Amino acid sequence: MAKGANRATLLPVSNDASTGSLAGPTDFAAGESVRLRDGSTAEIRRAVTDDEPELCSFLGDLSLQARQLRFFSAAVDLDSAAHWASEIGEDRCGLLAHDAQGLLVGHASFIQIDSARAEVAVEVADRLRGDGLGTMLIERLAAIAEA
Repeated sequence: MAKGANRATLLPVSNDASTGSLAGPTDFAAGESVRLRDGSTAEIRRAVTDDEPELCSFLGDLSLQARQLRFFSAAVDLDSAAHWASEIGEDRCGLLAHDAQGLLVGHASFIQIDSARAEVAVEVADRLRGDGLGTMLIERLAAIAEA
């Protein structure tokens, strides 16, 4: 297999019809389509405060093992976690990924600790773990943090 052949890839389909240009690496308000290793697609966009109920449901649907890996405990207050994940501020950013059916399948966020460090969190739906979505979310968070 060629080097990088197993990587998930970006699909340049999230263009701005008014300018004909593609969304830049840090412009996720309108969404960005990506192709996963299994051939399926997901739409990545910035999280907003209105996403809190959907995030709470998504976190509740994760397996106990996935919740334990993410929160270091399977017994987490999902309402508080969803609230934290959907907060918006200059020191934080969150991204959501939805599948072709519109279901939330991934979330990643960072909160800036100081000028050189941030805390990062990533969750991917159990059925898509290993398909590259988490990596893509982290890459996009890094691009936003560097901008």
